[in-house]
Amino acid sequence: MNPLNSPQPNHEDIQAENDFIKMKLMLEKGAVFGSNVPEGEQDPEMENKFLNYILAMEAQMESDETIPIRQFLGFPQQFRPVSEIPDDGFDQAWQEADDLLSMNRIQLSVFNDAVTTKQLYTFFYEEFLDMEIDAIDVPGCVYCYNYDSMKPDPYFECPEHARSCIGDILHRDRMEFGVCSWMPRIRLNEHEGLDTAEMIGIVTRFFSAFDSVEVTELEQQTCTVEGQRAEVKGVYGVVLKKDGVVKQVNGKWRVIFESSDFMFDWEGMEIDLEGLAF
Repeated sequence: MNPLNSPQPNHEDIQAENDFIKMKLMLEKGAVFGSNVPEGEQDPEMENKFLNYILAMEAQMESDETIPIRQFLGFPQQFRPVSEIPDDGFDQAWQEADDLLSMNRIQLSVFNDAVTTKQLYTFFYEEFLDMEIDAIDVPGCVYCYNYDSMKPDPYFECPEHARSCIGDILHRDRMEFGVCSWMPRIRLNEHEGLDTAEMIGIVTRFFSAFDSVEVTELEQQTCTVEGQRAEVKGVYGVVLKKDGVVKQVNGKWRVIFESSDFMFDWEGMEIDLEGLAF
C-alpha cells in the first residue's frame, strides 16, 4: 500500500482516546488535568504521546520486576576485564562504555573531578552491569545514576556540602530552601539543640535586621575525616548594610558532619561562624 494513501487517525479519534486515558487516570490514580493552552489550539497527537508516557510510567511504578543492566543493554560482549586494559587504555574503554549507556538512555554521571576513567570503567565492568534496572522500558525515559552517591568520597562530599551549608546561611534568601541535610538537633554557635526550623528562624531574624547582606568571600580550606566524623573549615566575608552604614565582617567557619553506619549520608550537626552574633 502506498503510505501516502494509508489511513491516518483523525483528530476526533485521537481526542476520544485522550479523553478515555484521562478518565482512566482520574478514576484509577486520582489524576487532575488542566491546561494553559486555549481550547482549539491544543495538539491531540502531542497530548496523546504525553498521556501514553504517563500510562507507561504508571505501569513501571506498579511493577516490581527488574533485570540486570547488562541484560537491558543486550548482554554486551565487547568489554574487556580491567586486568586486560593497559593504564593508557582506560580513557577509550570508558568512552566506549559511556557511549553504549547513552545509546540506551542510561546516564552514569560523576561530579568529583578526582575520579579517573579507570575508576569509572572498573565500576562499570565489575559492579554497574550487574545492578538492577526496571524491566519495563518507558520510551523516552532516561535512567540516571550517579557515581558519587554509589562510591561516596567524604573528602569530596563534605567540603561541597559545607560550602553549600555556609552559603545557605549567609544568603538569607536561600536559607529557607537550603540544600543541607541536618541532624535532628543542631548547634549554631552558642545555640544548642536546634531543630532545622529553629535554626532557620535564628538566622532569618539576624539578617532581617540589615537592609542588605553581600557575601564577598566563601572559601573552604581544610577537611579532616576520622571514622564517621568529618570537620570542614574555611573563611568567609560579608558586607552588612543598614541605614547607610556599611560593616565588613570577616571570620572563620567550621562545619562538623556525622555519617550513617554505611558512610553514605553526611549530616551537619555543628556550625561555627566566627564574628556573627546570632
